[in-house]
Amino acid sequence: MGLLLANPQRAQGRDGDSSTSPSRGPHPPAPTHPTPISNYDDLKYNLDNSNIIQFGITLSNEEGIVGGTWEFNFSDFDLEKDTYAKPSIRLVKKHGLDFDKIKKDGIPMNIFVSRFFEVDPSMTTISSNGLLFMDEKAAEYFRRVFDIEVVAKHCEGLQDGELGLSKLAHVFKIKWIGESHSASSDSLLIATAYARMMECYKFEEEIFYGFLCGITTRNK
Repeated sequence: MGLLLANPQRAQGRDGDSSTSPSRGPHPPAPTHPTPISNYDDLKYNLDNSNIIQFGITLSNEEGIVGGTWEFNFSDFDLEKDTYAKPSIRLVKKHGLDFDKIKKDGIPMNIFVSRFFEVDPSMTTISSNGLLFMDEKAAEYFRRVFDIEVVAKHCEGLQDGELGLSKLAHVFKIKWIGESHSASSDSLLIATAYARMMECYKFEEEIFYGFLCGITTRNK
């Protein structure tokens, strides 16, 4: 298995009405004319100031055959102490996330991170919306990073990439397995969607690696 499909689930929402900003404060309105620099600053600020709740990984080969999917829930997240967006928390609770159980039985982040960076850095790594790879250590470690939303912008019929995972699943007739809005089911959907996109559009991977959604410069 040569592909690592990763999806982080954070308390911090990705939408403009449920984010924080270093310049605009908590829950700011979305800027009228965001620039690549402001997008980067806001995404990085959100990443640095929010703890991951859960993390999903799917392994597959270049033909899209899945070897397995895993979900890690982290005990570090604390609803009473951590910064988070209330709409995001309501959503994951609605879909069955038990924060008391996670706090008791989840894995400590430092243990997960120490083992995660034992993964072969040459593996192709695919995410949606690229938030994971705003983390500088991850960006330096994993050299072949793809964002399916960036790829979708260049695929005819995919609405210039403005789809999201749910609509992407609908377009490619992919059945959502497991709980929606969970990190593991999202990572499995990312893996399947990427394989379908490769099959349908036959694009050259090298063109897209290192580009993350909302940022125009390549991460090298």
